[in-house]
Amino acid sequence: MLHSAFTSPKVLNPNIIKLALVNCKTIFELGKEQFGEKVYYSILGAVSVILIWALVELYARASHHRLRVSAAVSIYILGICLSALLYATAGYGTAVWGVESRTTQFPTFWIAMSMALFFSPAQIPGRSWDILGVAIFSVVLSLSAAAYWNAAEPWVRSWRIQQDVLSRVNVLSNRLGSGDVVVSDVPLTVGLERRESVPVFGAPWDITAAVKVSLGDFTEYQIIPPYRWQMSWTPGTFTVSQGWFAPAHRLLVWKWKSGTLHEVHKPVPDTRRLFQTSDDE
Repeated sequence: MLHSAFTSPKVLNPNIIKLALVNCKTIFELGKEQFGEKVYYSILGAVSVILIWALVELYARASHHRLRVSAAVSIYILGICLSALLYATAGYGTAVWGVESRTTQFPTFWIAMSMALFFSPAQIPGRSWDILGVAIFSVVLSLSAAAYWNAAEPWVRSWRIQQDVLSRVNVLSNRLGSGDVVVSDVPLTVGLERRESVPVFGAPWDITAAVKVSLGDFTEYQIIPPYRWQMSWTPGTFTVSQGWFAPAHRLLVWKWKSGTLHEVHKPVPDTRRLFQTSDDE
């Protein structure tokens, strides 16, 4: 993530602090939507009380481990705040659902690191401390597994749709040549209500690579998914968006549900019109 943030071309977000605060709030409320507000805050309150008690107990009774305790607390606070700030500099909001849920990987990493340091063995003589650490770990692991089940559902649906699409690609076999561009109505995304969508075939490199591997045909053609904006074709050039062009000697239309493939012979100012007449019912 650090490499991407500092090397990829990005525009500095003018509302860094505001977005960073929103990101911190989202991180703090991870699990709220999955479990409901009452259950989430009940669990959060109970875990917080136990952690604060353990922190005070450890700091008071094990003075030779105070540096480690301070380090764990610092990692927890700084890890969350800096993760939220780093994403905010590039304009990324932390999200719980969908493809953008990967933004939670860094804050959760630092939370795990701080808890591992805090509950490392032999902090306080006796077995009760180890049992407390294992108990909290088990609770967090169980809640994470429960949340993962719902979060994974749209990804499972996406995979199934991908397999359905790829089972119908034989119509393209031996019909495409180098420099061809194919526009298709393959699904871009799939999602559930109140959740961010996840990609199915969200980019040309996704669907093109998948089709080539399925067919074992690595001819230099491109397949363009049905972006919602205006795309156009003139003989020799396909315009995906402003500044994004692809060489296109031929333009073909692939309707994956009906399994039809036909060539377009006239310039097309807006490729969305190619799918207005449906023959895949």
